[in-house]
Amino acid sequence: MSREKEAKERQEWRKKGPMCANCIGFRSDIVKKLTYRYGEWNEETNLHCAIGEFKTGKSSWCKEYEWKGE
Repeated sequence: MSREKEAKERQEWRKKGPMCANCIGFRSDIVKKLTYRYGEWNEETNLHCAIGEFKTGKSSWCKEYEWKGE
């Protein structure tokens, strides 16, 4: 079994729930994009969990979720 799959199972990771995007373990990179037609905008890339060190989506969830309370 892969390290990523083991971490997801240990954390009971799910695609639906309170949302990784609101968790203290959620990390991503912001990349500025610029085009002649649309101008400048920010693109969020490299979405991942800092706790289990695996790729995730903003709306995913696991049992180690902890709200970051902005």
